[in-house]
Amino acid sequence: MQPPTPIVVVTRPLSAHPQLENISTPLSSHRLPLTDGAAGSNVEYRVYNYRVSQNGRMKRGDGWSMSDMGITLSLVWMFWSYRLWNKAKGLYEHASEVRNGWSTEQVVLLAWLTSCILFTRYKCNTVLYESVTPLPGLGIQLASSRGISLPWAYSPHRRLLLPLTTSYTFIPLADISTVILNQALHRFSVRYYLGVVKKDGRGVVVPYSDVRPRFEVLLEVYHGVRETLFSEYNEC
Repeated sequence: MQPPTPIVVVTRPLSAHPQLENISTPLSSHRLPLTDGAAGSNVEYRVYNYRVSQNGRMKRGDGWSMSDMGITLSLVWMFWSYRLWNKAKGLYEHASEVRNGWSTEQVVLLAWLTSCILFTRYKCNTVLYESVTPLPGLGIQLASSRGISLPWAYSPHRRLLLPLTTSYTFIPLADISTVILNQALHRFSVRYYLGVVKKDGRGVVVPYSDVRPRFEVLLEVYHGVRETLFSEYNEC
């Protein structure tokens, strides 16, 4: 008899900041040794790459800017105006003539294909979300997912997210000195950041370095991380 599927619970604790999702998974599904003081589930604090302003409008970091739309329209216009489908067919039929030199039409086709490849690679490298997962007695796992983001009205985030790559960084608890919530000057503004300070002066790891969430989101994650790793804020 197979064990029951672990129950995953997704919540959004901050109504004003729906980009923060808390994804709770039973620790038993990870086969981690539980102690008496450890919770029965671990929480992944996932922050998507957008913000909600005070007037309710979304400011997306994973969207399509005016320059992206301009590049897309330019590529479509170039493809249609120069009838590149005919040039691609002719290039295939006269491939043996390429060694005698490139024609203007072939150069245009090659430039268009190169532009499409570079633009597609750029859009596929969009940061979709970043997450922090504190594991009791083990450490912190950081994750960053990249892929394609498309408009989709039926999603809670109004986006259809297609992750292509996800990178992970694990920081053992033995290497962690403390976890801080600090502020720093950035040009003419003040930004808050979450920092994982390593022991023996080995530097600070900054989660959410690409999505850059607001203070309220960082404070929620800060309390959750310290509660899990250092048994603080249990009564909050």
